[in-house]
Amino acid sequence: MAAYGFVAGLPLPLSGFTFRLWLSEGGVSLAVIGLTANIGLSYSLKFHFGRRRGWLLAIQPLLAGAAVLLALSNPAVAPVPAVAAAALVAFMSASQDIVVDAWRIEIFPPRLQGAAMAAYVWGYRAALLISGAGAIKSADIIGWHGALLAVAALMAFGPVVTLLAPEPRAAAQRAVARFAARLTSAVIEPLVEFLTRPGAWLILGFVACLGCARVVADGPVWP
Repeated sequence: MAAYGFVAGLPLPLSGFTFRLWLSEGGVSLAVIGLTANIGLSYSLKFHFGRRRGWLLAIQPLLAGAAVLLALSNPAVAPVPAVAAAALVAFMSASQDIVVDAWRIEIFPPRLQGAAMAAYVWGYRAALLISGAGAIKSADIIGWHGALLAVAALMAFGPVVTLLAPEPRAAAQRAVARFAARLTSAVIEPLVEFLTRPGAWLILGFVACLGCARVVADGPVWP
């Protein structure tokens, strides 16, 4: 969960405060910088594409690729592609967040949910420091492209975390298991218990003979 928190926390500053500071240093107008506040709408809407690890493995490479596009963009010359790349980072990141949440709920028992969430938050906060203050400080040393590419490289570990994570049982599988358990306790176990009693088969044979005798006595039911 700490690893998931880390890879989930990296994109937030990258498409938010860190990105806006880069735009400001590139001489982009305040009007354009103000519009980038709408990028964060993805986190409010929390787009959800599907189920657990399969969707994470689809989302995470795209997220890392979007981060690379952002790092290679030049907002001072072409701000529109840079803003588009940042919006894509936010969109894919919000999708990753909700799938990780669903994975956590399914994989951990109720008594461990609090600890799992705490680990996630610690990883998330560490990522915020690296992708925020860390990236901004690194930009003074290796430039914005190098700093953002380093963050994108860290995001590339997301699929590795997902491949190492266990796969939760699907809801349908759990429903089948519950139905099978109820069927066993309500039908199969009582039937087995009855059939193992002395004289059970004799009683069943007697009941069957009574049924046949009644059919013969009543005659056919068709014309």
